[in-house]
Amino acid sequence: VKLLALLSEPLRLELKHETYSQYLAGHPLFDLCSDQARIFGKSLSAVALATGDFVFAVGEEARMVTFLTNGVLEYMLGVPDDHDEVLSGRSSMHKDILTEGQWACEAVLWTEWEHI
Repeated sequence: VKLLALLSEPLRLELKHETYSQYLAGHPLFDLCSDQARIFGKSLSAVALATGDFVFAVGEEARMVTFLTNGVLEYMLGVPDDHDEVLSGRSSMHKDILTEGQWACEAVLWTEWEHI
């Protein structure tokens, strides 16, 4: 990993593009402009999450589209009554499951967005 810091900025962006392009290509907008996708390089970042971690919460301003590159993400609509019920899977809230290659919060690309 220390060697990556020695790479030039253009080479780091190229590496980032190659790493994420397969996931971006699943989205119609990014697929349409795949030839120019390298321009998105500075805007891409990876985040490792553990079970129970929150990516965003109700009422927060949306700042990014989330592309799932590994694992599953449970997307729940609304405010949970009991955090422990949510983590245990006993919550009655509406849930959607996202899997590798899917994304959430794309509205932030074209409008101001607050998570609901």
